[in-house]
Amino acid sequence: MPRILLGDPRLRILDQNGNPPGNINPYRLDFFESDATTPKAVYYTEVGGIGAQIVPLDADGYVPVTGIWLEVGIYTMIVKKKISNTGDDTVDWIPVWTFPNLPGAVADPLIASTHNVQFLSSVNSLRLATGAGFAYLTGYYDVADGGEGPFVWVSDSTQVDDGGMYIKPIGQSSGTPGRWHRLSTEGEYDVRKWGAITGQADVSAEIILAMQYCAATSDESGKTLLFPDGEYNLGTAHLVLDGMGHNLTSRDRPVAYHLQSNAIFRATNNSGPTGSTPSASIEFVGPTQVDGKTTHASAYVQIIFSSVVNNGTGVYPEWWGATGTDVSYADLPLYFCWNGCGDNDINLEGAYYLAGSEGGLHTRTDGTKPTLKFSGDSYIYQPANTNPIEIGNILCGIRSSANRALRGALDGFNIYGYHMEASWFDIPTVQQFKLLMKAFNYGEKELFWVDNFIWDANYNCVTGTDAGTNVTHTFATTNKWFINNAQVQVTSIVPPERQFITFALATNTGTFNIGNIWDFKAVWFGATGTSVTTQMRHFFRSCIAFQIGMDFSDFRSTITDGITMVLPNNSQLRIRNLRLQLTDPTKTMFTISDAGAGSDTQIHFRNCELDTTSTPFPQPLIACAVENLLLEDSY
Repeated sequence: MPRILLGDPRLRILDQNGNPPGNINPYRLDFFESDATTPKAVYYTEVGGIGAQIVPLDADGYVPVTGIWLEVGIYTMIVKKKISNTGDDTVDWIPVWTFPNLPGAVADPLIASTHNVQFLSSVNSLRLATGAGFAYLTGYYDVADGGEGPFVWVSDSTQVDDGGMYIKPIGQSSGTPGRWHRLSTEGEYDVRKWGAITGQADVSAEIILAMQYCAATSDESGKTLLFPDGEYNLGTAHLVLDGMGHNLTSRDRPVAYHLQSNAIFRATNNSGPTGSTPSASIEFVGPTQVDGKTTHASAYVQIIFSSVVNNGTGVYPEWWGATGTDVSYADLPLYFCWNGCGDNDINLEGAYYLAGSEGGLHTRTDGTKPTLKFSGDSYIYQPANTNPIEIGNILCGIRSSANRALRGALDGFNIYGYHMEASWFDIPTVQQFKLLMKAFNYGEKELFWVDNFIWDANYNCVTGTDAGTNVTHTFATTNKWFINNAQVQVTSIVPPERQFITFALATNTGTFNIGNIWDFKAVWFGATGTSVTTQMRHFFRSCIAFQIGMDFSDFRSTITDGITMVLPNNSQLRIRNLRLQLTDPTKTMFTISDAGAGSDTQIHFRNCELDTTSTPFPQPLIACAVENLLLEDSY
């Protein structure tokens, strides 16, 4: 009986990434009658020998060196891949590609051709091939460049030639049926199958075609477009990969994207500036998976992630070229990272030095700023405030005095965070504290300083050129400053009458709050000396408005007029170590009331001396309308 050789030269099967199967998950060929269910034998010689229905492939994807010979009839060939070792053939081997209607030999051996699968070296050769049977592309432009794979001729197809999945022969009109259809596996779709391959001058159009195919054919689970390791030249294009597919309920589903570790995007026209404006960009609108921390963009390309990256774990500045070391400046890469992170957090795992020439001004879709996630000893050093970086929340572990997350010119950061801790910032001097307050002035939410606000050892604000100078801060419209369970210490004030902290307005629009402590000192606010009526009124007003516990550090002062305090409902006022004398006996030293019925307001005097110059007292020292007045060792 006549036989025909399948494949000439020797047949080889590679995976969709152009790689051989190897030994771990080998391939095999199963042969059937045209119904794809009835086994049909093939042979290893042109004449004689025992037939086999299953042909194993070696680790390089080749059939046996003898080749495979088909008898008369129509075959269906199924490429299968081994995935397990249960002993159940139907479980261990899964179908990868199916070649239906594969013609075998003809009855008359005199007219039998030598092979029935065309092996072609490029997609241009495929466009010139006679439309019939099967073709195996050994490479898109060159052998094994990633664009290889099997095609089948579909005689009634009128699909538009997209350069990857559907190929129309040259010279055939668009209305004439007949197209080459690429046979592909389920799962990720490789952009190289459309010709987006390293070495091409500009693959922007090819990437768009690949995205459009994935969008148009998306099903219930969606499709993923793969960018394998290699360089992708974008010219000066600004690509937006916003492909939307449709699942079975007709809801839009974005194409997903997968960038391998060494997938790098470059601009072939590097005429753009090296500053904030790249000459090319690529934006991934769908969910994206990025492998590793390798650089993914050259200096002239901006990559943008508009959707979730790595299932929400965030992005890395290294993807934009920041080295994460202290030997180089990272202005441009960090600028691109800030403006390309979308709504994702930014992971920092190194030391990033800026030069002050760039600024990050990105805003998330919810109106917030990018969140920084510091790990280990990572930090950002900003030498100047030329172009401040806008920061949202900061997330990092406990920091030692030598391990600050933000360093340098702290007013080089505009901080919009919700929760902050003093140990995250390098603030050893009063000047640095001033710069930090300036950075915080952009905050629109609550700012917490917890447990580590110590101004003697870790935060020495009384030495150096700024020793004893004022710190003046005006809160932003909705800024709140909370210090809870903290130790607030200053070892000395030079000169003694110098105010440490001054609030620019007595009725700030924000909130200053210290909870659960007794050691915030009035001297820091200028309440010192022989007569402090004005300072005391301002200090009490601020402390009541902002719920600050007061410590007067045992100094004695006099006032000529009484002090009226109206406490907000459900508030507490704590005063200790106050030595105060009222010089006018017709006055009441403290007149205290709360804001209305139903209040749970409390006032505590601890270890205080409240006195007048007149005996007996013509007026009570304290006229109190609140229910909970506690005089602890006070007189």
